[in-house]
Amino acid sequence: MSVNSIQFSPDGKLFVTACDDRFARIWQTETGMSVAQPMEHGNSIRFAQFSPDGKRIVTASWDGTARVWDAKTGTPLSDPLKHSNSVNFAEFSPNGERIVTASNDKTARIWDLVPSGEAWPEWLTRLAEAIAGQHLSDRGIVELPNKESAELIREIKDQLSREPVDDKWAIWGRWFLGDRSTRTITPFSKLTVPEYIRNCIEEHTRESLYEAEQLSAGNAQLLEQIVAARKSLPSKPGQ
Repeated sequence: MSVNSIQFSPDGKLFVTACDDRFARIWQTETGMSVAQPMEHGNSIRFAQFSPDGKRIVTASWDGTARVWDAKTGTPLSDPLKHSNSVNFAEFSPNGERIVTASNDKTARIWDLVPSGEAWPEWLTRLAEAIAGQHLSDRGIVELPNKESAELIREIKDQLSREPVDDKWAIWGRWFLGDRSTRTITPFSKLTVPEYIRNCIEEHTRESLYEAEQLSAGNAQLLEQIVAARKSLPSKPGQ
């Protein structure tokens, strides 16, 4: 299978390969030995790159997605970052907080990433328990949480409201718990969901209208606009 991309880690001790066999792999430079589990996509991987701190890897694939992985283990750290066509390129920003992707769907997109680092705030564990409705005890036993999920979430929201305005984890937490119909499109963006939906409708392509529809679930007024916009799309060849 063809190797489409080779990139060294910032310290030069590792390198990552992206191949047509749907896998990206991490190798030791000195020994040539594989050091983590392969990172798998649904189609050929066109590009892979280490983050500036060398702790993460981003891959771009012809399956229409990019993805972020842990450079030590090869496990995924993000959901698939989806385009409507193959993704040919993905790169971290200099501070490692965002990713830019380029696709055959004729778009380039910028994605915010969840804050990285060894430590995470204590409220994040409580939030995970509230969402899952389960608590993992110190003995590794899954139990019911001591409080109802709604009460836990109220407490976390109250705590986040007192966190520093520029704390990246708090910004993410406030965004995650915000109103999905009015919040910004990503945690660190200034563009709101309604504004993004309007932009998708104005773009007036099948792909953009589909994305607008997914974000407009439950909003009858916006869904009517999307239906009307679809009616004025040019017919596909053969129709």
